[in-house]
Amino acid sequence: MESARLKVESAARRREKAFPLLATGLIVALAGGVFLRLIWPGDIEYRNDQLWLFNLTQQAGRTAPWPWLGLPSSVQILAPGMSVWAVIGLARIAGVATPIGLGLAIKCLNSIAIILLVPFAYLVVAPAERELWLWAAALEAVNPVCVWLERKIWQPSIFPIFTLIFLAAWWRRARPWPAFAWGLIGALLGQIQGSGFFFAGGLALWAWLFDRQRVAWKSWLAGSAVGTLPMLPWIDYMAHQTMQGGMPHSRWHNVLDPRFYTAWFSIPFGVNLHDPLGRDFYPFLKYPLLDGVPTFGVALLHLLLLAMGCAILSVGVIRLWNDRANWRVFLTGRESQTVFTQQAALFGFGGLMTFSGLPGHIHYLIVTFPLIFIWLARTVLKGAGPFAVGIGGRRILATLCVLEFLLSLMFLVYIHQNHGAPGGDFGVVCQKCAVNN
Repeated sequence: MESARLKVESAARRREKAFPLLATGLIVALAGGVFLRLIWPGDIEYRNDQLWLFNLTQQAGRTAPWPWLGLPSSVQILAPGMSVWAVIGLARIAGVATPIGLGLAIKCLNSIAIILLVPFAYLVVAPAERELWLWAAALEAVNPVCVWLERKIWQPSIFPIFTLIFLAAWWRRARPWPAFAWGLIGALLGQIQGSGFFFAGGLALWAWLFDRQRVAWKSWLAGSAVGTLPMLPWIDYMAHQTMQGGMPHSRWHNVLDPRFYTAWFSIPFGVNLHDPLGRDFYPFLKYPLLDGVPTFGVALLHLLLLAMGCAILSVGVIRLWNDRANWRVFLTGRESQTVFTQQAALFGFGGLMTFSGLPGHIHYLIVTFPLIFIWLARTVLKGAGPFAVGIGGRRILATLCVLEFLLSLMFLVYIHQNHGAPGGDFGVVCQKCAVNN
């Protein structure tokens, strides 16, 4: 007993000693994340979808009729009206009149969401789980994929702040009013972008399967019903689509498509920039350029991140295999509220997306903010011992933050110097934006 008490006291002293350094690191990471989102505000993707959405924010209800439906989704059906109402509302509140202004409003909203993860960790999450959320905030802030998607004029790009509110309500789902808010916001998430339906549905399914007795289900159902009211024009539209045979068709081979899980396990390491860059990815690997001479620093960053990612994943798999007698506990995540939520996203949301037969896209995972990074922090901190003797999980996570910040910065430098990435999805930045940049 005395030995156990001394170990606990020693661990507490180590945490107290490390706190100033960790707090400083968190502040630096968050400041870096805000910097990455706000630098060069004119360097924004500005293709047909962005042009249409910006024009809509300026014209809707003024010089053009109010839109009751949104843009066509990736499965070629019109999205619910909330998908554009939310962006129009943001534009009106921020008083924006230019594409740069709208992009800046979205970037600021996402910066606020990242910063709010800190009070969320202290006010909502149990103290024993707090560090995971603080690391998730730091990793989310500097991650290249998040920087790319959270700088974009696009409906999914406004998910983070709404997901955070959704999670705050989900956390107190045993109480009537939070459960009502959980249902309400979950219904709205899906109307902003279709992946929100699968995310909210995945968490509800997980709670029904493994936490049924602790949920105020009647309140959740009432909130979900209220949340569907703005969908009525879309429900009418979908009814007509069904009668005309215009419903989207899922394809059985998509059930075998692992893209959700390949995205989940690769996004935390920031190695997905080939998606926006396309053919420009290979010239990007040569950056930074010194007097026009390639240094291949970006290629080195990718190699380091890939090596760390493979090592972390390998340790996670080994630990899971060694603990296979407790797979049910691992699967459900009942060890804590944080783990339960993260597993609900990984298996509930991921399972629904995969088995729906619909195509998977990397931007569908924006709605999981910041649960992918909760998974990464858990995997590293629990696997620090066998991963590398004498290094420790915190140093590994701090190293990832530094490497990903540098990669994010190089990505933005490449976009800025080349006026976009014409060979990829990013396209060429708006010339009007470039003039004001």
